[in-house]
Amino acid sequence: MLAGVSNFLSRHKRKFLVTGVVIGGATLAFRYAQKKLEAWGQQEAMDFIERARRQQHFEAMDTACNSTISSLVPTVFESIQKIADCEKHVVAIQTTKTSKLQIWEVLKIEVVSRVLLEMCSGAMLVILMKIQLNIIGASMLKENQYSTELQKKYLTMCNNFISSKMKDLYTVIRGCVDAVIHDVPLTQQMTVASTEDTLWLVYNRLRTEKKNPFDNMSEYLIPPESWENSREDSLANVDIQHLRSLIDDTRDLLESMEVKKLMNLLTSQGCGFFTDKFLSAFPVGNGAGRIPSDEEVWSFSNFGPVPLARLVSNIQATTKNLDVFTSWVNHLLNNDTFKMFGANIYEAFSCPK
Repeated sequence: MLAGVSNFLSRHKRKFLVTGVVIGGATLAFRYAQKKLEAWGQQEAMDFIERARRQQHFEAMDTACNSTISSLVPTVFESIQKIADCEKHVVAIQTTKTSKLQIWEVLKIEVVSRVLLEMCSGAMLVILMKIQLNIIGASMLKENQYSTELQKKYLTMCNNFISSKMKDLYTVIRGCVDAVIHDVPLTQQMTVASTEDTLWLVYNRLRTEKKNPFDNMSEYLIPPESWENSREDSLANVDIQHLRSLIDDTRDLLESMEVKKLMNLLTSQGCGFFTDKFLSAFPVGNGAGRIPSDEEVWSFSNFGPVPLARLVSNIQATTKNLDVFTSWVNHLLNNDTFKMFGANIYEAFSCPK
């Protein structure tokens, strides 16, 4: 019997060797695949945890970003009111017995200019702050985080626009407004549609100006080198280098085609937004001056015309209200394209280079 088994093994020796190799190879392949799957599973789990951490950090940072922008609104609004000071003209009309028509003509230009200034400056500042705060927020995921002193210095860039460059922007806007409505008499009957059309005329003229805010955002928002060099003794040498790098990154973004398109998108909504705020100036049926219902707002045909002088008075009262400017900024912050813009910056600057 043992001889038979020996003969069987001898005859099928090659088959047993091949089978052994196959089984051994399959076992090794299985163990290798098992280890690879375990490693892949661990990597997937780690990637998932990292994505969740980044998402949670971004959401918290984005909420803080919007809160920071909102906290800046009163300061920006105060600067707008000082630059486009319509109150002095209102007081002059009430106290002066002569030249009232000339004052009304000036007020006409000033109030419309203030509308465009609120529209453009609001959009410019939310874009700038969104860029800055997302860059800073993204850096927190890296080991080379920026110092507190550097962050404070970097985030004060907007002060240059608020205190200085906004006046230059207002000069450009006022010139456009004057060119469009200078010859429109105060007795001209204005409808809701013609009011929005007038704002669009000024807006489109502004886009063609050499110093328009759409193609020259960096000129308005990036401070001069004198600002960059000021108080540098309070920053470490490495922080000074980082500051210059941050300014360069911000400038590149502000001059990008994506930001130019975003600026056009956001401000193009302003003509309709602010026209809606002036609806109380227009009579609804026989109820002149009352607040229209939601159903009536949907149709401009429900509103009657008013003299331009009356509309100017309403615009003046509306644009001096902080709540109106605040609602405009909130409208910008809630824009889906604007939100995606912030997310893209965060993603770009949080990824290792």
